[in-house]
Amino acid sequence: MISVSFTVAESDADFNHLSVNHPKDALESRPLVPPLPTSEYIVPILAIQVTVFPNNGFCIGATHLHSICDGRGFAHFMRTWATISKLGASSLLPESLPFLDKTVIEEHDDEGILKLFLDELDRFMGSGNRRLRVMDIELQPNMVRATFKVNEPSCRRLKDWFLAQYKKDEQITQKQSIPPSTLMVICAYTWICLLKAEAKAGVSKTNNMTRFVFNVDCRVRLDPPIPKTYLGNCVRPCVVIAEKTNLMRGGVVVAAQLIRDVVHEMMDKGILRGMEHSVSELLELESGRILAAAGSPEFGYYKTDFGFGKPKKVEMASNDRTGAMFLKESSNVNVDGGIEFDLVLDRQEMNAFISVFVDGFNAMSYEHSLLWPSAPRSLL
Repeated sequence: MISVSFTVAESDADFNHLSVNHPKDALESRPLVPPLPTSEYIVPILAIQVTVFPNNGFCIGATHLHSICDGRGFAHFMRTWATISKLGASSLLPESLPFLDKTVIEEHDDEGILKLFLDELDRFMGSGNRRLRVMDIELQPNMVRATFKVNEPSCRRLKDWFLAQYKKDEQITQKQSIPPSTLMVICAYTWICLLKAEAKAGVSKTNNMTRFVFNVDCRVRLDPPIPKTYLGNCVRPCVVIAEKTNLMRGGVVVAAQLIRDVVHEMMDKGILRGMEHSVSELLELESGRILAAAGSPEFGYYKTDFGFGKPKKVEMASNDRTGAMFLKESSNVNVDGGIEFDLVLDRQEMNAFISVFVDGFNAMSYEHSLLWPSAPRSLL
């Protein structure tokens, strides 16, 4: 039996405090998201909780199994639900409805990737234990959550700085490679800042390897492509591996180029090529600094309007356990453009990361002789 639970709750917590960008206790977001009920005979696919803050606002928290749909699919589902609530079902065009036909995925599985995935999960979870369940990852103590906003002018400055450094690298110039995108550069910059913050905070990591993990949406890259509105999983993971000492020596340019090279190699060989090994790569990641990217500025989280306007804040509560960098479009995208992302770190490491992140932007501004009066703190 498949189940969906719906809960209405009331909270006396400070709504404005929960909506801030500066660091706050990661546990404070947890009461806003419902647990998925577990049962031997019921497969919970979605749990929704509406929490009311009297005279202040409300929060819609949702928990779903990633095996049911990926980030793009779930974001589109939430926007569809919101649009129906606001304008009625008749306001939706047929092509904007969630696409549910799973056979379009099977048509692209010529190499039996699904069976290979299930075999890998058998090895990881134990043979015969294919029941859908929530991964129980322990939350470390003293963790704080913060949101970093990078507006459009700041994105341009980062990209301009990167291109200037990129052109100085003779080895890259000789390759005549296409520079990474702005999003890749921001991910690379965050990756390097995390490594520097780790060293600054004295966080002990015995493994010298570091990894950046991200998902690539396969929908429009399949032949033939499938609709962007497909409600299911249609992503493939990519893993970028480097030695921390070498990566920190090379800096943002090298980190961005490594990410770019993995993406372009995948595109050159075919979006599904090598995917049969991706589960093993993820399950066998060793210790060391691992930064995973979740979400995307393209998913339109802040376009979810139930008739009360756009959300004041969108968070991914589970990144307090996964350590993922939750990417989204800026909450002020219509005003200043840009993107924002959330991180959950140990408090000491978070303070070090903020310092490194802001100082890096200060240095870029100085290098380009830009008059940027209050920019560093406005990023947070």
